[in-house]
Amino acid sequence: MPTHQGQTQTDITIGDGGDSAQQQSAFSFAATYVEVGNLQFRDLDPSHGRQSAVYEFKVNTPGGITIASFSARYDAWIERREPGGRRVVEITNSFDPAPNGDQPGLIRSPRTSAERLWEVPTFTADGNPFATLWVHWQLRTAVGSRAVRVVQTVTDQSADLLRVVLVFLDDDDTLLSVVATMPASFAVDGGVLADPPNVTDRFVPAIA
Repeated sequence: MPTHQGQTQTDITIGDGGDSAQQQSAFSFAATYVEVGNLQFRDLDPSHGRQSAVYEFKVNTPGGITIASFSARYDAWIERREPGGRRVVEITNSFDPAPNGDQPGLIRSPRTSAERLWEVPTFTADGNPFATLWVHWQLRTAVGSRAVRVVQTVTDQSADLLRVVLVFLDDDDTLLSVVATMPASFAVDGGVLADPPNVTDRFVPAIA
């Protein structure tokens, strides 16, 4: 069966004078499918002031009818409590094969969805707010027929990693299988202190 793979890696550092905070995060997917695959990808912030991107992968029949699809949005940024200071954003995208175009859409009426909001507040040595590190991932699925069902499984769920497996089934036949991986980590230097990550996960349907 053919496959598509993609990954976006983001490193953001803020601060100067020895006091700094850094976050590292990523979104990656590996899709195995039947028929014809089509990947659309767009960087929503080409200036790279922050990470913001949308991905959409469709499985189509040879006649162009979509039978299964998933979309994702990945955002990462640092919110500085006081303006100014050094900010470095490094983003790397890799796809195999390359995207077919740059017109993705985030599915509006999903069959299933998964979402994670990751937040790390940081503080100066005297307890004042320094910056807040944020990452937000969204996954959504859609099908072209009521006969197709989607099984959404969470295989890893910790403060620094969420991994979701999506399997699209027509009876016992697998039309599309997707493994989506969403890691995040942080580091602070100088006199900066940090709280543990605050993570909010939402799944539809709910994960037992």
